[in-house]
Amino acid sequence: MIERLFGTLKPLLRQTRNTSPKCLQQVLNEFTGFYNHVRRHRTLGGRTPMEVWQGKSLAEVQAHGHSGHWVQALDGLLVGFHWRC
Repeated sequence: MIERLFGTLKPLLRQTRNTSPKCLQQVLNEFTGFYNHVRRHRTLGGRTPMEVWQGKSLAEVQAHGHSGHWVQALDGLLVGFHWRC
């Protein structure tokens, strides 16, 4: 699983323009929010890490699949649908 995280993060870091510590921290914060709250993980059964942390089953998540919104992070480099549950 950690290889997937780095496989997603490294290309994004290469595309960042400003490499100041403050900018890097903002990029990492935005990535973390997207990765944990929006991005569905196959190894977690199609749930996000936050949904797993909250103990939500896939059935609970899918029951609310019609309510949500599209989310962009890092100037459109990451795009996903955030389901509200």
